[in-house]
Amino acid sequence: MSFIGAGAAIGIGASAAAAIGTGLAVGGVAMGVGSIASGILAKQAADAKQRAYRTMTEWAGGQYQDLGKYQQEQQDKILKSFLENRTTNLAQYKGGYETLIGDFDTRFKELETAYSQASAGITSQFREGMGRVRETAAVGRTNTLAAIDQATTQSLARMQQAQAFTGLGGTTFGQSALAAEQRQGALQKGVVEEQYASQLAGIEQALTQGVSSLEQQRLANLTQMQQARVGGGLSMRQQLLGQTFAQREDVARQRAALGADFLNAQINLERERVARVMGGKEAQAQYAGSGYQAAAAIVGGATSGIASGIMGMYQPYLSGMGMAAGMRA
Repeated sequence: MSFIGAGAAIGIGASAAAAIGTGLAVGGVAMGVGSIASGILAKQAADAKQRAYRTMTEWAGGQYQDLGKYQQEQQDKILKSFLENRTTNLAQYKGGYETLIGDFDTRFKELETAYSQASAGITSQFREGMGRVRETAAVGRTNTLAAIDQATTQSLARMQQAQAFTGLGGTTFGQSALAAEQRQGALQKGVVEEQYASQLAGIEQALTQGVSSLEQQRLANLTQMQQARVGGGLSMRQQLLGQTFAQREDVARQRAALGADFLNAQINLERERVARVMGGKEAQAQYAGSGYQAAAAIVGGATSGIASGIMGMYQPYLSGMGMAAGMRA
């Protein structure tokens, strides 16, 4: 049954029923238009939230990039300062140790020089002492020979006086006695000369052996001192090398540890930045989808309302035309 037919059944005229239908149709169209307006507002709100999240995401991304750059710069400064300080410390340690080695070598050389001079002085004193011994022996030889000559001369004089007193001065026996006394004096001088030669040889041998022994002892001690100096310097240089290697190894480990810590900090910051950006992107996508879905649903409902309203507006006329045709028939 049509709207007009239903109106006629309850006593409402056709024109009144048509007016009521038209009013209802207009109301449906108005509701459809209102739904469209609501959909547009909902879409605008969703778009505004999407833009806000996009702006926040871009801002957060930029802030994290700036923060990452600042963090990288500070980490580079820290690492640079650490390496510079450690390099300075290593240089100071090496310089101090090399100074210590130089002082050690210098002091040992000074000790070697002092010992060499002292031992040379001892050798010189020994030579001088042996020279005085030789001089003493020479003086003793001279004095002994002079004493023998004097004794021989006096003995000859007494013999000549005795021979002159006894009448043997011009005899062969007297001359033989005098010659024998002279030979005795010469023999004594020969003994003295032989003893002196032997004594002089002993002095020279003692001098040679003494000087040789002193020189051998001096050279042996100098060699030991030089070996101690070279060995000590080598040991100290080996210690310096070992300490330097250990310190450089420690610096390398600390540098690697700092680098690993800095890298982890950068990775964590980058992860946080990505998480923030991805969260913003997801929120943008969510609001973009919900806005389009709400707009589509409201526009669909509004379209249906407008269509039904338009059909309601034309329904009375269509029904009236149908009725009139029936009455003509």
